[in-house]
This record gives sequence, C-alpha cells and structure tokens, in this order.
Amino acid sequence: MTHNEAVEILASYIAEKTEDMRFPVKVEKGDTEQVERAPEVHKMRLPHSSDAKKIAPYVIVRYVSSNDKQDIGRESKSEAIYRFIFCVYDDNEETGSLNLLNLMDRVKISILKDTVIGQRIRLKREEGLEMISYEDDTWPYYAGEIIATFEYGPIEREVYDEKDYRNSIY
Repeated sequence: MTHNEAVEILASYIAEKTEDMRFPVKVEKGDTEQVERAPEVHKMRLPHSSDAKKIAPYVIVRYVSSNDKQDIGRESKSEAIYRFIFCVYDDNEETGSLNLLNLMDRVKISILKDTVIGQRIRLKREEGLEMISYEDDTWPYYAGEIIATFEYGPIEREVYDEKDYRNSIY
C-alpha cells in the first residue's frame, strides 16, 4: 500500500464518521443567516492555505513519516505516522472550544473502537494516540490535532535469495 492510498482511506473514514455532525460556518457579507455543515475533509493540505478561515469547519489528513523494516527471518513491517488537523469556527469561545473537542473526540473514539480502518490499516495501539488542542488565541477559530501511528501491508520483495544479498554488500 502506498502512503497516498492510506491518506485516501483515512480521509474517507473520517468523512464517513463525521458526516452527521454540524458546525457553524463564518457568516460572510450578504449572508442572511448562520449556516451549519459537516466538516470538509482534505488530504495533506487545504486547496489554498489562504482559505483556511473561509472553509472552517474542516479536517486535514496528513502523512508525517514512515518506517519500513524487516528483521532477518521475519515478515516485513510498514508503519506510518499520520496527523489529523481540525479546525472549527464559532463566535462564542466556549461553544467553539467545545465543538472542537466534540469533533476531535468523535474521530479519536472511532479510531480506537474500530482499530482497523478500510480493512487495510491498523492502529498501533501500543504507540498510543495523541490529541492536542492548540492553545493559541485564534478566536473565532479553534484548532487541534490527533497524531496516530498505523501499520499496514508492507511492500514485499518478490524474490529473495540470502546468498545474493550477502554477495551484494561485501
């Protein structure tokens, strides 16, 4: 599995788990009433970073790093760290902070309950799942992140000959 495939799977998963949630959208000039909607889910980055405040609420699924290894005589292991960045909008600081926490909790609890996502990605529970609320004064926007390590099927060598391996490094 590629990291792009993993990002796609994780983004679809989060969109499915949050599709019934509704959060306020910033009222723009000409709007006559407050609109609420589910958070948009983006992969790696927003389409235009300058729109960060215009499109809240949203979640960004970002690949951070990975490690592929194989101990001699053992199966290969592939794991990667992903960051989920959350942003919500609300004029009321208390409600905005609670909305952020609610959205992040929904994703966290879903991942911890399901453990396996898209039948191809497994949360490494022993690595933990870290949830952070940004403390910056960004009113009326509230942001945070979840960082988690997942493992998934490694890319395996089709033909492996120990003799060839030893000869190639000496």
